[in-house]
Amino acid sequence: MMSTGEIFSIFKKTLESWARATGFIRRARTLNAYDFLVLMTVGQVGMKHPSLAGMVDAIDVPMTREAMHARFTQPAEAFLETCLK
Repeated sequence: MMSTGEIFSIFKKTLESWARATGFIRRARTLNAYDFLVLMTVGQVGMKHPSLAGMVDAIDVPMTREAMHARFTQPAEAFLETCLK
């Protein structure tokens, strides 16, 4: 039987492969596929007024609002669509 950690590791690797397949991730970056997916789905639940600054504060990744804004691309949309199918 697989442990929770092993299942989580497989899940994160699957997300990374989907992110690469859709072009969302082309190289190692500070914001990984898992963090982006969580932020775009359940991560905003606790935010009264979601904003770029709020999103950056919600994750443990050193990035600016501008860098977060630059992540909202067609490949990001394709990645999220793949995840949510």
